[in-house]
Amino acid sequence: EITFTKKDATKPITRQDFAAVAVKLYEAISGKKAEPVAVNPFTDTNDEYVLKAYALGITLGTSETTFTPNAEITREQMATMLTRALNKAGINTEYDITNATRFADDSSLNDWGMPSVYFMANSEIIKGVGDNRFNGLGNAKVEEAIAVALRSVDVFAK
Repeated sequence: EITFTKKDATKPITRQDFAAVAVKLYEAISGKKAEPVAVNPFTDTNDEYVLKAYALGITLGTSETTFTPNAEITREQMATMLTRALNKAGINTEYDITNATRFADDSSLNDWGMPSVYFMANSEIIKGVGDNRFNGLGNAKVEEAIAVALRSVDVFAK
């Protein structure tokens, strides 16, 4: 079970905590129970949700042997992990960004994150931060993570 206090809600969310949110989303959408990877590749965590997210391909390590569980995730990373979770749960997450209305700060997005950012924005799961900006490199907050996971369930639950 994931628990956050009201005080935690405005703080940035860590990679480990967001892995739990993403796994719970996968389980809610797919109706399947996620299983952890058989052999833990990480020397810095043995967290059940991290190992489940890794086994599903929702998240990767920060190196071959580290996960860096307490690092804060960015909004772009959040969009990418959520998109992967939805995809693994059977949702078609392909989105052609060719004709997408671009965010003003689009050039700050990474090539690997851009399709997920626009899929999430087009699906109205993750919104911009105002002035047509996404702020992909800004830290994702606990309250944002919870909100986008709940929106994902509302939009994609069968």
